[in-house]
Amino acid sequence: MCNFFSCDSEPSTGKIIFFDAEARMKLRESNPNNYNPDSHTSIADYHGYKGAAEDKLNKYEYCPFTKKFTIDQINGEDDSNRVKKFLDNYDFTDILNTIQNLNLSSLQALPKGLVFPKGIQNLNLSSLQALPKGLVFPKGIQYLNLNSLQALPKGFTKFPEGIQYLYLNSDLKRKYNI
Repeated sequence: MCNFFSCDSEPSTGKIIFFDAEARMKLRESNPNNYNPDSHTSIADYHGYKGAAEDKLNKYEYCPFTKKFTIDQINGEDDSNRVKKFLDNYDFTDILNTIQNLNLSSLQALPKGLVFPKGIQNLNLSSLQALPKGLVFPKGIQYLNLNSLQALPKGFTKFPEGIQYLYLNSDLKRKYNI
């Protein structure tokens, strides 16, 4: 799937590998191998698991906003319980502060009290049915996909300035004259 957040594990050693905040920032400065920080292949290659070695890794997805854990692929002993426990207790603050592109297109609702990281420029919420009251979008956002949104919450006044691409369904655009 390769969505935020992806990690791999090596069941035989118990090692869990991913791009931490420092590695993600380095990739923004220089990325000659075209690594995607949430690609299982990129994670494996970056951490020295090349070719057949990658095929021995288990692959997982995790959403720190909802704590949804997804098993992408089990290639060895099933260590999913251990990996989920690790991710449930991991402090994602530093990693979240490095995120510019966030794809939460699988969510139909957002968790109550969600605060988006400040640095997000591209946000895909294309399956979202409604915006929670009080939700604040980051000021620097440039791309916002709300294609499935049915209505804006009562009292919602405007989207942040600077949005270059705002995707809304045509009924919503007409209703709110957007």
